[in-house]
Amino acid sequence: MQPEIQPKGLMDTRGKFLVYLVICRVNNLPYVGVIYGKSQTVIHRWHEHCNPVPSKQHFRLETAIREHGIDNFTIEVLDKADTRALLMSKERFYIRLYDSYYNGYNGSLGGGVFPIVFSAEHRRNMSIARRGKNRGNTSGLGYKHTAQAKRKISEALRNRPPISDETRAKLRKGQANRHPISDETRLKMREAARGNKRCFGRIISESTRLKMAAAKLGTHRSEETKRKIGQSQLGRKCPYMVANKIWLGRKHTDEARRKMSEAQKARYAAIAT
Repeated sequence: MQPEIQPKGLMDTRGKFLVYLVICRVNNLPYVGVIYGKSQTVIHRWHEHCNPVPSKQHFRLETAIREHGIDNFTIEVLDKADTRALLMSKERFYIRLYDSYYNGYNGSLGGGVFPIVFSAEHRRNMSIARRGKNRGNTSGLGYKHTAQAKRKISEALRNRPPISDETRAKLRKGQANRHPISDETRLKMREAARGNKRCFGRIISESTRLKMAAAKLGTHRSEETKRKIGQSQLGRKCPYMVANKIWLGRKHTDEARRKMSEAQKARYAAIAT
């Protein structure tokens, strides 16, 4: 079944760049579409809306057609264009004119421009839906894994195969070919890292300290590893001690060494008991 098409003289639209308007008689909500295929007509485009492929069945207009019925829609040819670029520009214009994205059936702002501005209600709903969930590249801050998930993650990490020499060579090559970071980018990274991030300044409880110490107890680094760590740290500042002006390579007094040694012995004794 075909909807009412206005104006009648524009039914033969094959091979033209056209902007058309669909109106739902039930709620007067609009949809602005375009035709730019050589073999497409308004009728062909309407049939696509009425018989969408599976990936488009959830689109706004297609859902409304199923809900209200084909007979409750009309189509009107609004404008035409000589080029595809002009057609995309006119599509954006008419979507704004009819407000068919915010109060209609368009799912984007037209012309290949997808919406980036959400309403306050939409942002609130997204926030509620994302609470407590892993937010991608934020290390899952605030997300609580179940005991089963923790066990699976632990097993996967323990059984992970070592990185092959070929992969290591590719990683080194990739790092060597990276573009140098500009001073402007470094400044932005520095500003973004300011504040209480990466647990800088975090106060660790005594029970957590004991657990961390117990996990490290009995582990020994090889001399080669110690040498590499020492070379990599030469001349570097402790990032979490900059405020106290403490520098790596500082020589402790004998009294300070004795106090640190006694504190470590007392801690290991507490762990052993």
